[in-house]
Amino acid sequence: MFETVREAIYKWKLNRKLNCLFTDIYVDNYDDEFHHIDYFMVSGKKLVVVKYFDYIGNIYGSENITEWTQTIGHSGFKFKNPLRDLRELVNQIRDKIPEFDIVQYCMFSDKCNFPKQMPEAVITRSQLLDMLETKIDKHADIDCEALKQKLGAVISN
Repeated sequence: MFETVREAIYKWKLNRKLNCLFTDIYVDNYDDEFHHIDYFMVSGKKLVVVKYFDYIGNIYGSENITEWTQTIGHSGFKFKNPLRDLRELVNQIRDKIPEFDIVQYCMFSDKCNFPKQMPEAVITRSQLLDMLETKIDKHADIDCEALKQKLGAVISN
């Protein structure tokens, strides 16, 4: 299923709707650890950062709480709020390239459900292409190699 998403995004790239596409990027968080970004897409002055979570079941969480809960049947599992890590990650990128408008999303599998409310910066896999259609700047060009060099101090792949 993850490959289907990747193939769709590459088609967007081939149709020249995306100037730059980086996948499986790692960002140094300065604590001898790295954050992983699944998709780092650039179109004009828009940059879209997407982290993917292949979860199933019900997900309960909001921007303001420390831990989210995944329930499968009668079992519940806590996990760290992914939006907080994503926000920290985007701030590090923004420090290096402040001229870009950065849009960030935590993308969850279509096999999960948000029974209460899906937080604003969360999308499901099936919503990704619709989100790209509304968020990218299709009329601008960017030098991907120059961008990669500028980000070299922060990202690696």
